[in-house]
Amino acid sequence: MCQIYDYPKAEDLLVMESALDIFLQSRHGAVRDVMVSVLKVMLERYNVSKICLRWCIVCHGQQGGVQILPRETTRGEVCPGCGEKIHTPMLYGGKVSILSILEGPFGDVCTYGCGCGRIFGRWEENNGMAEK
Repeated sequence: MCQIYDYPKAEDLLVMESALDIFLQSRHGAVRDVMVSVLKVMLERYNVSKICLRWCIVCHGQQGGVQILPRETTRGEVCPGCGEKIHTPMLYGGKVSILSILEGPFGDVCTYGCGCGRIFGRWEENNGMAEK
């Protein structure tokens, strides 16, 4: 007989979402390492290249890491969830962190995460500075 498994289990999705949320609230390097490890283990557990979460898509990255792609994008300079400025340093109370950068020849898709829990992306142009 053949068995049918939930893909992925609701508990595993919750673990992945929680790992992201805890990092976004703490913004600590060690917590980021744990988050990446949890996301990687879940991809390997189901033997898949990507898993879609509420605010993002988690994929295998280069050099054994993970790539976090946004499901929502913004053109502005603020978090679409709470209005926090994207480029305010943590030292000055900023709540937005870069989660991942997908580099391209004409620009990069930067995935940001905010302390409010929202994950979003923004296109950053290279302004013709791409290497040939």
